[in-house]
Amino acid sequence: MNRVLLIQALNALQAGATQEAAWRLQAILDKNPQHAEAQYYMGVVAHRQQNHEEALIAIEKALALAPQNGLFYYGKGAVFQSTNRVDEAISNYRQALALLPELEDARFNLAVLLQQQNQLVEAESHYQILLKNKSTLQTILKNQPAHQLILRNLGHLASSRGQPGEAISYYRQALVIDPKFAEVSNNLGVLLQEQGLGEEAIEAYRQGIQAQPNLPQLHNNLGNAFKTLGRLEEAKACYEEAIRLQPDYASPYRNLGILYRDMKQTALSVQALQKAVSLNPNMPEAYIDLGDVLLMRNQMEEAIAAYETALQLEPKAAVQIKLARALPRIYQSPEDVAVWRERFSRQFQAVCEQPVQLNDPVSEIGSANFYLAYQGLDDRPLQEQIGRMFQQAYPWKQVSHIRNVKPRIGFFSTYFKPGHTITKLYAGLLEQLSRQSFEIFIYTHRLLQELPIQAAHEIQNFETDKLPPMMAAIAQDELDVLFYPDIGMEPISYFLAFNRLAPVQCVGWGHPDTTGIPSVDYFVSSKLLEPENAQQFYTENLVLLDTLPTFYQRPTLGGNPLSRTDFGLSEHEHLYVCPQTLFKFHPEFDAMLADILRQDPQGRLVLVNSHLPEWGELLLKRFQANIPDVADRIRMLPALSHQAFLNLVALADVVLDTLHFGGGNTTYETLAFGTPIVTLPQTFMRSRVTTACYRKMDITDGIAASRAEYVEKAVRLGTEPDVRNELKARILQQNHLLFEDVEAVRQLERFFLEAIESAPRP
Repeated sequence: MNRVLLIQALNALQAGATQEAAWRLQAILDKNPQHAEAQYYMGVVAHRQQNHEEALIAIEKALALAPQNGLFYYGKGAVFQSTNRVDEAISNYRQALALLPELEDARFNLAVLLQQQNQLVEAESHYQILLKNKSTLQTILKNQPAHQLILRNLGHLASSRGQPGEAISYYRQALVIDPKFAEVSNNLGVLLQEQGLGEEAIEAYRQGIQAQPNLPQLHNNLGNAFKTLGRLEEAKACYEEAIRLQPDYASPYRNLGILYRDMKQTALSVQALQKAVSLNPNMPEAYIDLGDVLLMRNQMEEAIAAYETALQLEPKAAVQIKLARALPRIYQSPEDVAVWRERFSRQFQAVCEQPVQLNDPVSEIGSANFYLAYQGLDDRPLQEQIGRMFQQAYPWKQVSHIRNVKPRIGFFSTYFKPGHTITKLYAGLLEQLSRQSFEIFIYTHRLLQELPIQAAHEIQNFETDKLPPMMAAIAQDELDVLFYPDIGMEPISYFLAFNRLAPVQCVGWGHPDTTGIPSVDYFVSSKLLEPENAQQFYTENLVLLDTLPTFYQRPTLGGNPLSRTDFGLSEHEHLYVCPQTLFKFHPEFDAMLADILRQDPQGRLVLVNSHLPEWGELLLKRFQANIPDVADRIRMLPALSHQAFLNLVALADVVLDTLHFGGGNTTYETLAFGTPIVTLPQTFMRSRVTTACYRKMDITDGIAASRAEYVEKAVRLGTEPDVRNELKARILQQNHLLFEDVEAVRQLERFFLEAIESAPRP
């Protein structure tokens, strides 16, 4: 009779009829108070009814009657787990398994709790036991939905150990068993995206959306995948769908803000990010993004306030570094430069005095020290200090390769993109390097269009922002030399260079400033570029080629040439064009520009605005404040296409090189058309590229020795057509020396061989 009542009680319990189960169990206990199973299931009923203390009392009575029953320990563990008494739950699950090893529910719950307690090794061992019998596992997963988390959790464990391939495998197995497991589709998509497998990530997210179309997280993450592939309108639509599904969801607003930032629509970016932080005031990463965009807009006080809020929410060194690195794009005065320089130095000193630990340098720090170079000062002490700090902050990869019989040379730049300055400076070199003497490996990041290099098979395009996959792929190629053309312009190449991925590691002049990175051995420059005793400004060993380190391909004007009227400029004015990026306009340069216009009443200064028009507005306001008497003769053109830019410098009377940080690519493009440039070389190489080009052509007319002489030369060339035309003729006669210089290729090859020979052997 008791057995029949017990079966009826369990059936009622399974059907959710707890009251019926309780009175049937009580009927058993009224007749037999020593019935251990009835006592236990009375505890289960109390647990179902949220009466946890009663549940524990009943289960304890059952254990007193049957102390070797593993199921009873499992039930006790479940009550402790539901009341968040984790240690007691773990202890009881362990006891249950000691008595009843085949109790899958106890094993799974124990594994979950161990994982939550970061006891990952033991957690994984229990998951693996559950996985041993795959046919049994499939039955379990189909019949007991709670156990669908086994493979998902194993995926989490593998991911937390830095084993993304293993995690992806687990997630894929879970989806084979249950293709509608949307959460796993989302996790799989995130991992695939981090590994640079954007198309596969999109497929995973879409599978999840098909199973659960109203899950906003899937739409949000699908938008991220589209964004990384450059499919910005599709990304925007996904973020908007996520917001439609959950209007108070902060993450898609944050991602919209990042998207608008990348599209240079900074006002919309600020609006979206402010919405994100209003919805979730405890999201430090959104405040950091907001600070980044406000910094782009030169809204310094607001940017610093955003960073400080992020620091209060998350007091991490990475946020302090963001705060310390905040520098204006457009300064207001020389005194303004000095104030920000002192702040940068002081705040980084404070950061360096504490231990810094990074988990994902690119995403946590998000930038290099790019804007430091535009202050016109010696950056080595600061760069060196920061480099030592970062060297200790992350477990950088250290490889030691056997020297290859045929040397392997790798080049890494995220700016190997069609039309980019770095591609213009280096594409010719990459094309011309001897394939008989070297194996060439080219690495870039998120390349969306074909790179103008014939040896396309040599190009590896990373679709991820994560360093470990890039580090592993480059290390696998066992390079003899790894060359970075432009360290300091963005965070990926900057942080990648802290690894030792080749015995010889070099940096080029793409960003003409020392890196401060201990693992970068050489800075490849030129005798034509550097002043005497230039080594003191570099942490790297300075390599001085006899020629300029580029095989620059001559630019040409396509289509119908533009006239001055096409730009809205007068044919009767003397055009002084200064086409440099606006953050190169040091406040000390204002007085020189004003003197040119004062000495030439017919002079018109022409500048080209950035893709962020706010910069142009700020610079024009500075001119109104600093040089108001001539500010009305300064014209700011909107951002130009490349062909329009070439037309502009071709029809200028004079091109003016900016002070402290002059032209590089612009110099080559201007001299290709014979337009005279006036330049004033300063202490650092970043102000001496135009001078180097003139020296290579054996022309000195455009090189000034003082600020007064700079003004004098500019005005003379602007106002005296005969002088200007004579110089232009000589430039056109000699400028072939600047382009497609095979000697630069041969000298670079010789340097590579010498550096390999002198590198320490493993």
